[in-house]
Amino acid sequence: MTIRVTCPSCKKKIGAPESMAGKQGKCPHCGAKFLIPAQARGAPAGSSLDGSAVARRQAETSPRRPTSVGESTAVPSPAPQAAAEAPFSYIVGAASDLALPCAPQPATQGRTPDLDSRVAPQPAIQFALLHRIHLGEHAPAKFESQEDAEKAMTQLKSEMPLRPSAYVPSGETPAPALLWMLGGALLGIPAGTVGACVGLLIGGLVCALVGGLAAATSLCIFWCLLVVCAVLTFGAQWTLAGIVSAWTIVSMGKLGKNRNPFIPIPFSIVSAAVAVVVFMHLLGHIGSRIAAAGKEVPQSVSEAFTNSGLFWTLTGIGVVIAAIAAGAFANHLVCEARFCETCNLYMRSVKLKPVSLSGLRVLIKAFDAGNMEAVVGMYEIDQGSDGSSDLFSCPRCRSGYLDVSVAFQSQYTDKEGQTHTLGFQWRVGSRKLTAEEVRRLRAFVQA
Repeated sequence: MTIRVTCPSCKKKIGAPESMAGKQGKCPHCGAKFLIPAQARGAPAGSSLDGSAVARRQAETSPRRPTSVGESTAVPSPAPQAAAEAPFSYIVGAASDLALPCAPQPATQGRTPDLDSRVAPQPAIQFALLHRIHLGEHAPAKFESQEDAEKAMTQLKSEMPLRPSAYVPSGETPAPALLWMLGGALLGIPAGTVGACVGLLIGGLVCALVGGLAAATSLCIFWCLLVVCAVLTFGAQWTLAGIVSAWTIVSMGKLGKNRNPFIPIPFSIVSAAVAVVVFMHLLGHIGSRIAAAGKEVPQSVSEAFTNSGLFWTLTGIGVVIAAIAAGAFANHLVCEARFCETCNLYMRSVKLKPVSLSGLRVLIKAFDAGNMEAVVGMYEIDQGSDGSSDLFSCPRCRSGYLDVSVAFQSQYTDKEGQTHTLGFQWRVGSRKLTAEEVRRLRAFVQA
Protein backbone atom coordinates (compact mmCIF):
# COMPACT_ATOMS: atom_id res chain seq x y z
CA MET A 1 0.00 0.00 0.00
CA THR A 2 1.31 3.48 -0.93
CA ILE A 3 0.89 6.56 1.22
CA ARG A 4 0.56 9.78 -0.76
CA VAL A 5 2.20 12.68 1.13
CA THR A 6 2.96 16.32 0.35
CA CYS A 7 6.44 17.69 0.93
CA PRO A 8 6.15 20.56 3.47
CA SER A 9 8.96 22.42 1.69
CA CYS A 10 8.25 22.32 -2.07
CA LYS A 11 4.54 21.23 -1.80
CA LYS A 12 4.97 18.44 -4.38
CA LYS A 13 3.09 15.16 -3.93
CA ILE A 14 5.22 12.08 -3.53
CA GLY A 15 4.50 8.42 -2.76
CA ALA A 16 5.94 6.46 0.14
CA PRO A 17 5.52 2.78 1.06
CA GLU A 18 3.38 1.99 4.09
CA SER A 19 6.44 0.63 5.88
CA MET A 20 7.86 4.20 6.00
CA ALA A 21 4.93 5.49 8.07
CA GLY A 22 6.20 7.28 11.18
CA LYS A 23 9.77 7.38 9.87
CA GLN A 24 11.89 10.20 8.47
CA GLY A 25 11.99 10.50 4.69
CA LYS A 26 13.67 12.70 2.11
CA CYS A 27 11.92 14.55 -0.72
CA PRO A 28 13.35 13.46 -4.13
CA HIS A 29 12.60 16.91 -5.58
CA CYS A 30 14.04 19.43 -3.09
CA GLY A 31 15.92 17.16 -0.68
CA ALA A 32 14.02 18.34 2.41
CA LYS A 33 13.75 15.81 5.25
CA PHE A 34 10.46 15.38 7.08
CA LEU A 35 8.46 12.82 9.00
CA ILE A 36 6.30 10.48 6.88
CA PRO A 37 2.84 10.64 8.53
CA ALA A 38 0.95 7.48 9.32
CA GLN A 39 -2.24 6.71 7.33
CA ALA A 40 -5.14 8.58 8.96
CA ARG A 41 -8.03 6.52 10.27
CA GLY A 42 -10.82 6.33 7.77
CA ALA A 43 -8.71 7.62 4.89
CA PRO A 44 -8.69 5.49 1.73
CA ALA A 45 -5.51 3.91 0.50
CA GLY A 46 -3.45 6.19 -1.66
CA SER A 47 -5.02 9.35 -0.25
CA SER A 48 -2.81 12.42 -0.02
CA LEU A 49 -1.68 13.84 3.34
CA ASP A 50 0.87 16.49 4.24
CA GLY A 51 2.92 16.91 7.41
CA SER A 52 1.26 20.12 8.54
CA ALA A 53 -2.24 18.71 7.98
CA VAL A 54 -1.54 15.66 10.11
CA ALA A 55 -0.10 17.89 12.82
CA ARG A 56 -3.29 19.97 12.79
CA ARG A 57 -5.51 16.89 13.01
CA GLN A 58 -3.45 15.54 15.91
CA ALA A 59 -3.73 18.93 17.65
CA GLU A 60 -7.53 18.86 17.21
CA THR A 61 -7.88 15.35 18.66
CA SER A 62 -5.35 15.78 21.50
CA PRO A 63 -6.53 16.68 25.04
CA ARG A 64 -7.24 20.41 25.40
CA ARG A 65 -5.19 22.71 27.60
CA PRO A 66 -6.75 23.90 30.88
CA THR A 67 -8.89 27.01 30.32
CA SER A 68 -9.56 28.02 33.92
CA VAL A 69 -7.71 28.18 37.22
CA GLY A 70 -7.81 24.84 38.97
CA GLU A 71 -8.35 22.80 35.81
CA SER A 72 -5.57 20.22 35.59
CA THR A 73 -6.01 18.55 32.23
CA ALA A 74 -2.61 17.23 31.16
CA VAL A 75 -1.31 18.02 27.70
CA PRO A 76 1.11 15.40 26.39
CA SER A 77 4.20 16.94 24.85
CA PRO A 78 5.89 15.44 21.79
CA ALA A 79 8.63 12.94 22.51
CA PRO A 80 12.11 14.49 22.41
CA GLN A 81 13.31 11.71 20.13
CA ALA A 82 10.59 12.36 17.60
CA ALA A 83 11.34 16.08 17.66
CA ALA A 84 15.00 15.40 17.08
CA GLU A 85 14.26 13.00 14.19
CA ALA A 86 11.85 15.34 12.42
CA PRO A 87 12.39 18.94 13.54
CA PHE A 88 10.59 20.48 10.57
CA SER A 89 7.37 18.48 11.07
CA TYR A 90 7.47 19.24 14.80
CA ILE A 91 7.84 22.95 14.21
CA VAL A 92 4.95 23.02 11.73
CA GLY A 93 2.78 21.19 14.21
CA ALA A 94 3.77 23.64 16.95
CA ALA A 95 2.89 26.59 14.75
CA SER A 96 -0.55 25.15 14.05
CA ASP A 97 -1.15 24.40 17.72
CA LEU A 98 -0.30 27.98 18.66
CA ALA A 99 -2.77 29.29 16.06
CA LEU A 100 -0.20 31.59 14.51
CA PRO A 101 -1.20 33.39 11.28
CA CYS A 102 -0.73 31.40 8.11
CA ALA A 103 -0.50 32.29 4.47
CA PRO A 104 -3.88 32.82 2.73
CA GLN A 105 -5.54 29.63 1.59
CA PRO A 106 -6.58 29.09 -2.06
CA ALA A 107 -10.25 29.67 -2.80
CA THR A 108 -12.39 26.57 -3.27
CA GLN A 109 -15.76 26.32 -4.94
CA GLY A 110 -18.60 24.31 -3.53
CA ARG A 111 -16.69 22.46 -0.84
CA THR A 112 -14.82 22.93 2.41
CA PRO A 113 -11.02 22.90 2.05
CA ASP A 114 -9.69 19.51 3.09
CA LEU A 115 -6.47 18.74 4.94
CA ASP A 116 -4.43 18.64 1.74
CA SER A 117 -5.37 22.22 0.74
CA ARG A 118 -4.15 23.86 3.96
CA VAL A 119 -0.98 25.92 3.63
CA ALA A 120 2.06 25.74 5.94
CA PRO A 121 2.69 28.68 8.34
CA GLN A 122 4.23 31.90 7.07
CA PRO A 123 8.00 31.51 6.37
CA ALA A 124 9.04 34.13 8.95
CA ILE A 125 7.01 32.35 11.66
CA GLN A 126 8.58 29.00 10.77
CA PHE A 127 12.04 30.59 10.88
CA ALA A 128 11.34 32.25 14.25
CA LEU A 129 10.15 28.97 15.75
CA LEU A 130 13.18 27.10 14.42
CA HIS A 131 15.51 29.61 16.08
CA ARG A 132 13.40 29.91 19.26
CA ILE A 133 12.66 33.61 18.73
CA HIS A 134 9.54 34.85 20.51
CA LEU A 135 7.61 37.12 18.17
CA GLY A 136 6.00 40.27 19.50
CA GLU A 137 8.99 41.38 21.62
CA HIS A 138 9.51 45.15 21.88
CA ALA A 139 12.27 47.17 23.50
CA PRO A 140 11.16 48.91 26.73
CA ALA A 141 10.42 52.58 26.14
CA LYS A 142 10.56 53.92 29.73
CA PHE A 143 13.02 53.45 32.58
CA GLU A 144 13.12 54.70 36.13
CA SER A 145 16.65 56.13 35.90
CA GLN A 146 19.43 56.91 33.46
CA GLU A 147 21.48 54.00 34.80
CA ASP A 148 18.70 51.54 33.92
CA ALA A 149 18.37 52.97 30.40
CA GLU A 150 22.13 52.79 29.77
CA LYS A 151 22.27 49.27 31.18
CA ALA A 152 19.49 48.16 28.83
CA MET A 153 21.26 49.73 25.84
CA THR A 154 24.56 48.06 26.80
CA GLN A 155 22.85 44.69 27.06
CA LEU A 156 21.19 45.21 23.68
CA LYS A 157 24.55 46.08 22.13
CA SER A 158 26.03 42.86 23.49
CA GLU A 159 23.14 40.84 22.03
CA MET A 160 23.16 42.73 18.71
CA PRO A 161 26.71 44.01 18.15
CA LEU A 162 27.71 46.52 15.49
CA ARG A 163 28.30 44.85 12.12
CA PRO A 164 30.13 46.15 9.05
CA SER A 165 28.31 46.93 5.86
CA ALA A 166 28.09 44.31 3.13
CA TYR A 167 29.12 47.05 0.71
CA VAL A 168 32.85 47.73 0.38
CA PRO A 169 33.99 50.66 -1.82
CA SER A 170 36.07 49.56 -4.78
CA GLY A 171 38.72 52.22 -4.14
CA GLU A 172 38.57 53.58 -7.69
CA THR A 173 39.46 57.25 -8.15
CA PRO A 174 38.98 58.46 -11.72
CA ALA A 175 41.07 61.42 -12.85
CA PRO A 176 38.04 63.75 -13.11
CA ALA A 177 37.23 62.97 -9.47
CA LEU A 178 40.59 64.44 -8.37
CA LEU A 179 39.86 67.66 -10.22
CA TRP A 180 36.37 67.85 -8.72
CA MET A 181 37.72 67.29 -5.21
CA LEU A 182 40.40 69.94 -5.74
CA GLY A 183 37.64 72.39 -6.59
CA GLY A 184 35.70 71.12 -3.57
CA ALA A 185 38.70 71.85 -1.33
CA LEU A 186 38.72 75.45 -2.52
CA LEU A 187 34.97 75.76 -1.94
CA GLY A 188 35.35 74.01 1.39
CA ILE A 189 37.35 76.92 2.84
CA PRO A 190 34.52 79.48 2.74
CA ALA A 191 31.98 76.74 3.50
CA GLY A 192 33.91 75.71 6.61
CA THR A 193 34.24 79.36 7.65
CA VAL A 194 30.47 79.78 7.40
CA GLY A 195 30.02 76.58 9.43
CA ALA A 196 32.27 77.94 12.17
CA CYS A 197 30.31 81.21 12.20
CA VAL A 198 27.02 79.33 12.60
CA GLY A 199 28.46 77.24 15.43
CA LEU A 200 29.80 80.34 17.19
CA LEU A 201 26.48 82.15 16.77
CA ILE A 202 24.42 79.32 18.26
CA GLY A 203 26.91 78.69 21.06
CA GLY A 204 27.16 82.41 21.76
CA LEU A 205 23.40 82.71 22.19
CA VAL A 206 23.40 79.81 24.65
CA CYS A 207 26.34 81.28 26.57
CA ALA A 208 24.61 84.67 26.69
CA LEU A 209 21.47 83.09 28.11
CA VAL A 210 23.37 81.15 30.75
CA GLY A 211 25.51 84.22 31.57
CA GLY A 212 22.37 86.30 32.07
CA LEU A 213 21.00 83.73 34.51
CA ALA A 214 24.33 83.64 36.34
CA ALA A 215 24.42 87.42 36.67
CA ALA A 216 20.79 87.61 37.79
CA THR A 217 20.89 84.85 40.37
CA SER A 218 24.59 84.91 41.38
CA LEU A 219 24.44 81.14 41.71
CA CYS A 220 27.70 79.25 41.39
CA ILE A 221 26.08 76.48 39.35
CA PHE A 222 25.23 78.92 36.53
CA TRP A 223 28.78 80.25 36.43
CA CYS A 224 30.09 76.70 36.16
CA LEU A 225 27.52 75.98 33.47
CA LEU A 226 28.68 79.08 31.59
CA VAL A 227 32.24 77.76 31.51
CA VAL A 228 31.02 74.40 30.23
CA CYS A 229 28.94 76.07 27.50
CA ALA A 230 31.93 78.18 26.42
CA VAL A 231 34.16 75.12 26.10
CA LEU A 232 31.48 73.19 24.19
CA THR A 233 30.93 76.14 21.85
CA PHE A 234 34.67 76.33 21.16
CA GLY A 235 34.78 72.65 20.21
CA ALA A 236 31.44 72.60 18.35
CA GLN A 237 32.28 75.47 16.00
CA TRP A 238 35.49 73.77 14.81
CA THR A 239 33.77 70.41 14.49
CA LEU A 240 31.05 72.00 12.38
CA ALA A 241 33.68 73.70 10.23
CA GLY A 242 35.37 70.36 9.55
CA ILE A 243 32.08 68.59 8.78
CA VAL A 244 30.95 71.26 6.31
CA SER A 245 34.32 71.25 4.53
CA ALA A 246 34.33 67.46 4.26
CA TRP A 247 30.75 67.37 2.98
CA THR A 248 31.61 69.90 0.28
CA ILE A 249 34.63 67.93 -0.92
CA VAL A 250 32.89 64.53 -0.93
CA SER A 251 29.88 65.97 -2.76
CA MET A 252 32.16 67.39 -5.43
CA GLY A 253 34.00 64.06 -5.61
CA LYS A 254 30.73 62.27 -6.36
CA LEU A 255 30.46 64.30 -9.55
CA GLY A 256 33.64 62.56 -10.64
CA LYS A 257 32.42 59.19 -9.25
CA ASN A 258 35.10 58.81 -6.58
CA ARG A 259 34.89 55.49 -4.65
CA ASN A 260 38.09 55.77 -2.65
CA PRO A 261 37.35 56.56 1.00
CA PHE A 262 40.92 57.76 1.71
CA ILE A 263 41.57 60.25 -1.09
CA PRO A 264 39.11 62.89 0.24
CA ILE A 265 40.72 62.83 3.70
CA PRO A 266 43.81 65.01 2.93
CA PHE A 267 41.68 67.42 0.85
CA SER A 268 39.23 67.74 3.76
CA ILE A 269 41.95 68.21 6.40
CA VAL A 270 43.71 70.97 4.46
CA SER A 271 40.46 72.73 3.59
CA ALA A 272 39.17 72.61 7.19
CA ALA A 273 42.52 73.81 8.62
CA VAL A 274 42.62 76.80 6.27
CA ALA A 275 38.98 77.57 7.12
CA VAL A 276 39.88 77.75 10.83
CA VAL A 277 42.79 80.12 10.21
CA VAL A 278 40.63 82.33 7.97
CA PHE A 279 37.86 82.40 10.57
CA MET A 280 40.22 83.34 13.41
CA HIS A 281 41.78 86.17 11.41
CA LEU A 282 38.35 87.34 10.34
CA LEU A 283 37.24 87.30 13.97
CA GLY A 284 40.30 89.31 14.99
CA HIS A 285 39.73 91.82 12.19
CA ILE A 286 36.09 92.31 13.19
CA GLY A 287 37.17 92.76 16.80
CA SER A 288 39.66 95.43 15.76
CA ARG A 289 36.99 97.31 13.81
CA ILE A 290 34.58 97.19 16.75
CA ALA A 291 37.32 98.40 19.10
CA ALA A 292 38.20 101.25 16.77
CA ALA A 293 34.56 102.30 16.44
CA GLY A 294 33.59 102.02 20.09
CA LYS A 295 36.83 103.32 21.59
CA GLU A 296 36.17 100.92 24.47
CA VAL A 297 39.27 98.84 23.81
CA PRO A 298 42.28 100.38 22.14
CA GLN A 299 42.87 99.04 18.66
CA SER A 300 46.47 98.33 19.55
CA VAL A 301 45.32 95.93 22.27
CA SER A 302 43.11 94.06 19.78
CA GLU A 303 45.94 93.84 17.26
CA ALA A 304 48.32 92.68 19.97
CA PHE A 305 45.93 89.84 20.87
CA THR A 306 45.78 88.80 17.22
CA ASN A 307 49.56 88.45 17.15
CA SER A 308 49.84 86.90 20.62
CA GLY A 309 50.67 83.32 21.51
CA LEU A 310 47.20 82.76 22.99
CA PHE A 311 45.60 83.59 19.64
CA TRP A 312 47.75 81.10 17.77
CA THR A 313 47.29 78.49 20.51
CA LEU A 314 43.52 78.71 20.14
CA THR A 315 43.92 78.61 16.37
CA GLY A 316 46.11 75.51 16.58
CA ILE A 317 43.59 73.71 18.81
CA GLY A 318 40.82 74.64 16.38
CA VAL A 319 42.85 73.31 13.43
CA VAL A 320 43.36 69.96 15.17
CA ILE A 321 39.66 69.58 16.06
CA ALA A 322 38.48 70.59 12.60
CA ALA A 323 41.01 68.32 10.85
CA ILE A 324 39.97 65.25 12.87
CA ALA A 325 36.28 65.92 12.26
CA ALA A 326 36.82 66.54 8.54
CA GLY A 327 38.90 63.41 7.94
CA ALA A 328 36.55 61.09 9.85
CA PHE A 329 33.41 62.52 8.27
CA ALA A 330 34.82 62.38 4.73
CA ASN A 331 35.72 58.70 5.12
CA HIS A 332 32.27 57.97 6.57
CA LEU A 333 30.43 59.68 3.71
CA VAL A 334 32.30 57.75 1.00
CA CYS A 335 31.78 54.40 2.75
CA GLU A 336 28.06 55.00 3.28
CA ALA A 337 27.40 55.96 -0.36
CA ARG A 338 26.57 52.82 -2.38
CA PHE A 339 27.95 52.62 -5.93
CA CYS A 340 27.06 50.05 -8.59
CA GLU A 341 30.29 49.10 -10.33
CA THR A 342 28.43 47.26 -13.10
CA CYS A 343 26.34 50.25 -14.18
CA ASN A 344 28.81 52.93 -12.97
CA LEU A 345 26.01 54.71 -11.09
CA TYR A 346 25.32 55.71 -7.50
CA MET A 347 22.51 53.82 -5.80
CA ARG A 348 19.38 55.42 -4.40
CA SER A 349 18.18 54.76 -0.87
CA VAL A 350 14.71 54.49 0.68
CA LYS A 351 13.47 53.66 4.17
CA LEU A 352 11.52 50.46 4.77
CA LYS A 353 8.83 50.08 7.44
CA PRO A 354 10.22 49.85 10.99
CA VAL A 355 10.23 46.51 12.80
CA SER A 356 10.07 45.34 16.40
CA LEU A 357 12.90 43.94 18.51
CA SER A 358 11.89 40.37 17.71
CA GLY A 359 11.68 41.33 14.04
CA LEU A 360 15.29 42.52 14.24
CA ARG A 361 16.34 39.20 15.73
CA VAL A 362 14.67 37.31 12.89
CA LEU A 363 16.23 39.58 10.24
CA ILE A 364 19.73 39.16 11.68
CA LYS A 365 19.40 35.36 11.79
CA ALA A 366 17.86 35.31 8.31
CA PHE A 367 20.76 37.39 6.95
CA ASP A 368 23.25 34.90 8.39
CA ALA A 369 21.29 31.94 6.99
CA GLY A 370 20.67 33.58 3.60
CA ASN A 371 16.91 33.07 4.00
CA MET A 372 15.28 35.91 2.07
CA GLU A 373 11.84 34.29 2.38
CA ALA A 374 12.01 34.86 6.14
CA VAL A 375 13.23 38.44 5.60
CA VAL A 376 10.34 39.31 3.28
CA GLY A 377 7.88 37.46 5.51
CA MET A 378 8.97 39.39 8.59
CA TYR A 379 8.30 42.72 6.89
CA GLU A 380 4.86 41.38 5.95
CA ILE A 381 3.70 40.52 9.48
CA ASP A 382 5.84 42.58 11.87
CA GLN A 383 5.03 45.98 13.32
CA GLY A 384 7.20 48.01 15.67
CA SER A 385 9.58 50.93 16.05
CA ASP A 386 12.76 49.30 17.40
CA GLY A 387 14.59 48.87 14.09
CA SER A 388 15.08 50.86 10.89
CA SER A 389 15.95 49.52 7.44
CA ASP A 390 17.68 51.27 4.53
CA LEU A 391 17.19 49.79 1.06
CA PHE A 392 19.75 50.81 -1.59
CA SER A 393 19.16 50.02 -5.26
CA CYS A 394 20.80 50.80 -8.58
CA PRO A 395 18.50 52.85 -10.84
CA ARG A 396 19.49 50.76 -13.86
CA CYS A 397 20.10 47.09 -12.91
CA ARG A 398 17.94 47.29 -9.72
CA SER A 399 20.37 45.27 -7.57
CA GLY A 400 21.30 46.72 -4.21
CA TYR A 401 21.87 46.35 -0.48
CA LEU A 402 19.78 46.20 2.68
CA ASP A 403 21.07 47.62 5.97
CA VAL A 404 19.21 47.00 9.24
CA SER A 405 19.89 49.11 12.34
CA VAL A 406 18.73 49.20 15.95
CA ALA A 407 16.94 52.47 16.74
CA PHE A 408 17.15 52.53 20.54
CA GLN A 409 14.83 55.20 21.97
CA SER A 410 13.97 55.30 25.65
CA GLN A 411 12.84 57.79 28.26
CA TYR A 412 13.93 58.04 31.87
CA THR A 413 13.20 60.35 34.79
CA ASP A 414 15.98 62.00 36.77
CA LYS A 415 16.00 62.76 40.50
CA GLU A 416 14.35 66.12 39.93
CA GLY A 417 11.42 64.51 38.12
CA GLN A 418 12.37 65.73 34.64
CA THR A 419 11.99 63.39 31.66
CA HIS A 420 14.94 62.82 29.33
CA THR A 421 15.35 60.81 26.13
CA LEU A 422 18.24 58.46 25.41
CA GLY A 423 18.63 57.57 21.75
CA PHE A 424 21.26 55.65 19.83
CA GLN A 425 21.42 53.83 16.49
CA TRP A 426 23.84 51.25 15.13
CA ARG A 427 23.89 48.78 12.22
CA VAL A 428 23.27 45.15 13.15
CA GLY A 429 22.83 43.54 9.73
CA SER A 430 23.68 44.09 6.09
CA ARG A 431 23.13 42.03 2.94
CA LYS A 432 23.67 42.30 -0.81
CA LEU A 433 20.46 41.88 -2.81
CA THR A 434 19.54 40.77 -6.29
CA ALA A 435 17.17 42.76 -8.49
CA GLU A 436 14.29 40.38 -7.66
CA GLU A 437 14.90 40.68 -3.91
CA VAL A 438 14.95 44.48 -4.18
CA ARG A 439 11.66 44.36 -6.10
CA ARG A 440 10.00 42.31 -3.37
CA LEU A 441 11.27 44.53 -0.57
CA ARG A 442 10.09 47.71 -2.29
CA ALA A 443 6.56 46.70 -1.32
CA PHE A 444 7.44 47.68 2.26
CA VAL A 445 8.81 51.18 1.61
CA GLN A 446 7.85 53.51 4.44
CA ALA A 447 5.15 55.98 3.43
